[in-house]
Amino acid sequence: MQTKSAILLLAPLSLGMLRAAPDISRETRMSICLNGTWDTVLNADGAKVPASGWSPRRAPALPIAGRDAATSIWYRYNVRIPILWSKPERNFLLKIDKAGHYSAVWMNGKQVGEHYGQFSPFEIDVTSALKPGENNEIAIYVHNASGKYARPGVDVTDPMEGNAYRGATDNPAQRNWIGIVGDMWLEWRPAAHIADVFVMPSVRKKQLSARIETVGTGAFGAKVRATVLDNDYPLLELAEQSVGGGAAPVLTTPWADAVLWGPEPYGKPKLYVLRTELLRGGKVVDRRFTRFGFREVWVEGKDVLLNGKKLWMSGTYFGKLWPIRYLNDRRPESRMLQVMQQSGLNTLHGHWDGLGEPWLDLCDEMGVLVLGGMYCDGRPQIQSKATAAWSDFMLDACRRWTRAVRHHASIVVWRPADSVMPPGANSAQMTARYMDVVRSEDGTRPFATDNEHSEIAAHAQSPLKDSRQPNGGYDDGSIIGQKLAASTRPVLTKEIYAGFRDNLEPLSQFFRHFYAKSWDGKGTGLIIQHLPLIERQSPFNIQWLSESGPGNRDAENVSETALPNWCDPSQPMWTPSPYSKLFADLWQQYMKIPAAPATQLNESEVLVTGLRPNELAILVPKESAVAEPFGIRAAADGTAWIVVPHMGEYRLIHERGTLTIRVRAQAIPAKPGYEYVERVSVSKR
Repeated sequence: MQTKSAILLLAPLSLGMLRAAPDISRETRMSICLNGTWDTVLNADGAKVPASGWSPRRAPALPIAGRDAATSIWYRYNVRIPILWSKPERNFLLKIDKAGHYSAVWMNGKQVGEHYGQFSPFEIDVTSALKPGENNEIAIYVHNASGKYARPGVDVTDPMEGNAYRGATDNPAQRNWIGIVGDMWLEWRPAAHIADVFVMPSVRKKQLSARIETVGTGAFGAKVRATVLDNDYPLLELAEQSVGGGAAPVLTTPWADAVLWGPEPYGKPKLYVLRTELLRGGKVVDRRFTRFGFREVWVEGKDVLLNGKKLWMSGTYFGKLWPIRYLNDRRPESRMLQVMQQSGLNTLHGHWDGLGEPWLDLCDEMGVLVLGGMYCDGRPQIQSKATAAWSDFMLDACRRWTRAVRHHASIVVWRPADSVMPPGANSAQMTARYMDVVRSEDGTRPFATDNEHSEIAAHAQSPLKDSRQPNGGYDDGSIIGQKLAASTRPVLTKEIYAGFRDNLEPLSQFFRHFYAKSWDGKGTGLIIQHLPLIERQSPFNIQWLSESGPGNRDAENVSETALPNWCDPSQPMWTPSPYSKLFADLWQQYMKIPAAPATQLNESEVLVTGLRPNELAILVPKESAVAEPFGIRAAADGTAWIVVPHMGEYRLIHERGTLTIRVRAQAIPAKPGYEYVERVSVSKR
């Protein structure tokens, strides 16, 4: 059955409204979240937008996996752009935070761009095909890594070659999943703009530096300047520099009294904002806000130091295709990080797939360390087969991923790839090439890889004395003890791989031995594969306040197994597993501080009701110099669920008027539910 394409009417504000509300078309930048119901078609040809066969589906959602017949999916939505929004020297872009694996963006029947790879966000300029004042059909084609969609200029016939471009699972049918799983945004910005801001704090030098990259011919001869903001307060000024034709300008200022970022005992999860401005003729033509933490990681001898204190990392990572990986929502993710912290774990690893922006934002805010990882091939002997050009593609993907995530304070150590399977070379050589790419884009953090030139040696093992002999008994910590004694570098156990079922007593004894030997041997810490932290006594009811806003709303395909309960007040948030209790005890014993969860986030939530279906709710800060405006597409029930990252006064603009709201910081709620969300109704205004 063919369904009529949904239409998002973003009507120009009336003259009466413009007298009372700011003209948003004058805003330098704007981001509008397009998440919600889209029309979709599975397994249609990618050469043109299908004429029929559409059915509604929420986007983004969890990966479509495990269906051998599902190799592609089309998404379609219609958007009307007000004429007022279209201006000279302004570009419109569609940004997608995560999709797998190939994506092609079409606007009004014309393909305007494409992207290969699941490991980083991407944006496509749609300005040339946009029709201001008319309906604009956005169509997105997503295909797995096979055939001509594996990488540009090829036609891959071997499925195992396609698998080499994707993070491994134990199930090949799941490995090459499809779908948009990250937030979708329609944005505008000046044609000449600030393209990237890389903030580089130094604890040892007591200074802050920022490298500013600009794009567009209009930026040549302009100037850039930057200001450190502490909430709304301008704390430090970085003197302006001219934009020339050579290297990107680097602004630097002394800073001796910054609050150091880090979990206890290394610092506090304190975040600042760098406001960067592009000026032409003394006028601000672009403005960008970059959140950062002031911290530094370095190596001295056999120690990794965070802010001058010896670093101890205790962590885990989540299972392949577990819902918590792709729910892409701050609410379950923040609760999961609380569970980790309360279990004595201060580190999260992406491993098989890169952590998305919501995860990394929350780790920044909650003081959770991250071992930065993008890709794991897993079991290459049976699941993937790389060709000679595979390495070049993956190195480019690594470069894009590094640039996308390097601003996060929570990433303290790099491990870009795991279980590398290169063509015609050994893993160490390919790992070295990954390291070269990351160093060229970052260079401020050490590596923990299997390469001899890595600042930190990486260790992995089974709890068994000999993993090839399951009945050979459990290790008593001797393996890591010997490794630490023989190493001339710091050692991080990046992975302990174990089967947890029915092995509680011997595994618990092993972990106690391992923890003690690693600690006493001056190790850097341990990260455990898929450590089970939650026991679910009874299921909870997954529920959302609205379909609108960032994050997935995929309750139909989400099992609550291994998820914290963030939404159902009739059930407890979680019940600690024996392993959770074990690692909380170990943390207390060795770190001499309690395992405690973060209780405060740098954000608040507002639920707007009384809107029309698919209407746009826009929040414009009272002070444009402290935060960016943004918009949320309302759901079919007229609600818009807004996460506000900056506290203060905003004007909420919608089709029928404007009202002023003041957003205040909120603590992470002590129990499940949504009582903490501020409610605003526009129906009676």
